[in-house]
Amino acid sequence: DDVALVGVTVLRAMFPERKGAVALGLQPERIGESAVFVLPNPSGRNANFSYAEMLAAFESLRRFLASG
Repeated sequence: DDVALVGVTVLRAMFPERKGAVALGLQPERIGESAVFVLPNPSGRNANFSYAEMLAAFESLRRFLASG
């Protein structure tokens, strides 16, 4: 099974040693043997990503899961 984290803040909290910018998508970190995938937070309070960027990230997750 793989893990999808909603929001880069969650990744930073789970992996505090991770420094710098976090790109959306598949991450080098693992949780056990599970791949870690970061999605943008779709909350209305989060204005960091456009609708197009959010849609692209969720479609990327769908493609990733379909390929596995």
